[in-house]
Amino acid sequence: MKFVRDFFVRVSAMAACVFFYLPACAQNSAGKEISEGATARASSSAEASPEETPCTSAEAQKEILRASDFGAVPNDNKCDSAAIQAALNALSKKRNAVLVFAPGTYDIASAPSGGGRALLLEGAADVEVDCGGALFMQHDNSKGFLTLDKCRNVSVKNLSLDFAEQPYALGTVESTDIAGRSFIVEVNEGYHSFDSPALRVGDGGFFLDAKCPGAILRGTDAVRVEKIVPLGGNGYEIFVSATRGGESLPYVKSGDLFVLNCRRSAAALGGAENENCRLENITIYASGAGAFTFSKCDGLKFLSCSAKIKPGRFKSINADGFHLPHCRNVELENCSIYGASDDCLNMYLTPRFIRAAEGGRTLELCRVSNGKAQPISEDRLEAGDSLAFFCAKSGEIFALAKVEHFDAAASRVRLDREVKGLRPGLDKQKDITVYNLSDSRGLKVKNCSFGNSSRFGLYIKASDVSVQGCLFENLGSSAITMHNEPGWPEGLCSRRVSIERCRFVSNGRLGAYERSWPGGDVSSLAIGVRFGGAREVLRRQSVPLADSAEAYFNSDLNISSCEFSNWLGSAVYLRSVENVKIEKCTFSAPRQSPAGAKISESLIRADFCKNIVLEGNTNNSQCAELREKKL
Repeated sequence: MKFVRDFFVRVSAMAACVFFYLPACAQNSAGKEISEGATARASSSAEASPEETPCTSAEAQKEILRASDFGAVPNDNKCDSAAIQAALNALSKKRNAVLVFAPGTYDIASAPSGGGRALLLEGAADVEVDCGGALFMQHDNSKGFLTLDKCRNVSVKNLSLDFAEQPYALGTVESTDIAGRSFIVEVNEGYHSFDSPALRVGDGGFFLDAKCPGAILRGTDAVRVEKIVPLGGNGYEIFVSATRGGESLPYVKSGDLFVLNCRRSAAALGGAENENCRLENITIYASGAGAFTFSKCDGLKFLSCSAKIKPGRFKSINADGFHLPHCRNVELENCSIYGASDDCLNMYLTPRFIRAAEGGRTLELCRVSNGKAQPISEDRLEAGDSLAFFCAKSGEIFALAKVEHFDAAASRVRLDREVKGLRPGLDKQKDITVYNLSDSRGLKVKNCSFGNSSRFGLYIKASDVSVQGCLFENLGSSAITMHNEPGWPEGLCSRRVSIERCRFVSNGRLGAYERSWPGGDVSSLAIGVRFGGAREVLRRQSVPLADSAEAYFNSDLNISSCEFSNWLGSAVYLRSVENVKIEKCTFSAPRQSPAGAKISESLIRADFCKNIVLEGNTNNSQCAELREKKL
């Protein structure tokens, strides 16, 4: 009877899908049929479909749903969005089930689920999506691909994602006018024009190295475009900001590349409030935003996931590779991010504000959106979580306390002790903000590679971090950086960080980095601590400190058995860090900046730090091992 019932359920779902969806879904968002020439099709004739593959005994116990039963047919040039969404909706109601796809190319040209991504899997538990190596071709630059929300023990694996039209403009520089702060560029074949309405969001871009796909042109910075003037044909004159672009033009020559990003969509894959979910063997060739963006999640695992520059292209994604606010216990293994227009990985917190205070132990907290207070009922504040109270005006962690009780409905927190001096306020520039340090904790990065991207490799504002056996190469800024950004605001601090057996090669390509930053391949920069961060430095500036104020934002950093080559400035730059051990590392010769202002003076530079231990390092350069700036 169960077989008969399941048969009729599947037939009914398929009939409904065919009835309402196929004629409309054969069109893209502009109402035109998807062209067969929009992309090269993946061949399915040489591969067995998942339903033809013999099952193991464990797999045989799972209920199998087939995407084809819902009308998702590969390689037919018709939109598969509604069919796949119907399959995901059915999967979300199952337990111990797997949704399988036949190999081939599936076209995504609509968003039946609504939102910033085309597809949604919500509230699923103990299920799996096995895409069988399928390629999903996105035809709408304004959308991401898949959202996972409020899922538990869910696995998504074996897929790649590309865009039929690249979500950026790319062109070759013809000439520059340094005095006029402009350059002439011709659009490369197959890319949007620079004044395309599909792209004009943010008007930010980069000059790229034509010989090194994805890598920032050395000596240049991020560009802010002020005006775009069509010159006829494929030519454009682009005028840039004096501070964000004008200083780069002396380093640009004919034949270099310029890319204009848009960030007009959600990240390719993302979601919130997921627990113990796993993403495996996923490749993102392009995205209008980032690759993987997940927030308020616990136990995420990324295995063999990547943002990759496709042959013949010069970048991959328009934002971060892994963007992970308010996440706990994240693991990456055998992952890679190349050609990103921002950080390869960013793990951080956003602040909460004090809306009302009853004494120094009971607080009503809120977040701020568009200048207005919003409840934090969805926050995961648990008994024992560590809260940091930060004052941006003085640049100090005002106090630390633990959560004793959280009333989510009232956004009310009771602390385990009284904190003096707390006051309501919603201005991040002058009022006290609150960070749950337990909500950015537990990151393991193993055997991964990050390179040829515009900014940081790992941007870590999290604690209990392990980075092992990774490669960092040709990044625009530091390979690994740890500093708070309260004014952005993103923060807050990094503690108990271990970096072992990693290689750092030729990082720090951005012009501003080369001309003015004191950094290096691994840097711990407490920039938000405006006076250097240590208690004595703040006192010199006549800034009053609470008795409980934390003198050092970042602490307990161990760097061991790492290799640094072709580094710039200092291979390791530390500022306002306590308890650092650097051991058994090998440092080769540094490089000099093309800007001519950077002089490599030491392997390790430590400003306003406490307890720096160096043991067993190998210095193959002519530089001193350590340069310290004392308090």
